[in-house]
Amino acid sequence: MKHKNGHWVWVYNTGQVIEWEEDGSPKRMLGTTLDITVQKKYQNELYEANEKLKRLSYIDSLTQIPNRRAYDERLSHEISSAERYNRPISLLLIDIDSFKGYNDHYGHEKGDIALYMVAQLINNSLQRKVDFFARYGGEEFIVISPSTSIDSAILLAQKILKGVIDGNIEYTRSNFNKTLTISIGIASSNTNFNNLLSNADNALYKAKSNGRNRYEVYNML
Repeated sequence: MKHKNGHWVWVYNTGQVIEWEEDGSPKRMLGTTLDITVQKKYQNELYEANEKLKRLSYIDSLTQIPNRRAYDERLSHEISSAERYNRPISLLLIDIDSFKGYNDHYGHEKGDIALYMVAQLINNSLQRKVDFFARYGGEEFIVISPSTSIDSAILLAQKILKGVIDGNIEYTRSNFNKTLTISIGIASSNTNFNNLLSNADNALYKAKSNGRNRYEVYNML
């Protein structure tokens, strides 16, 4: 309501009919109007604080990208949408090559810096706003790419691989130009979404077994 001094205030109104007309319609009522502007201010501040905590609970503190919890919820949402509109989903499961050796060689502090850098390089390779990127755990990351065929997912994987290589993160024990690299497992489907993650994991294992610094596609045949 507008205050008599000209500014606006939040109010809480209560009232009760105390007298009625013969035809049953209200004739007179009594009530109160309370200024709750201060209470409303505290309520809004509490809401904003809770929203901030909620956002933080979905962000990985080290890499500053969405975390596993955020991934789980996003995948569920994308699967529902894909089933509704009969569209494919592609998953790219990404693992930093020989990261244990990197940590052993450089130490965990530099390892944390490398994790952050790799996350940013991958994130910078994603051009579509609908693509969702998260830290899956440890040195693993994952990309949910909705409405994306296997061919388009391969092109995306190639771009991500190049982006990390171009980042030129030094690793003197690496077999690939002495830089840190990644491997990617790709899976895509427009029908059986329940096996997407396990299929991508199988493809990632194959990429690791075939020499790392590469991608492999899960063969559904």
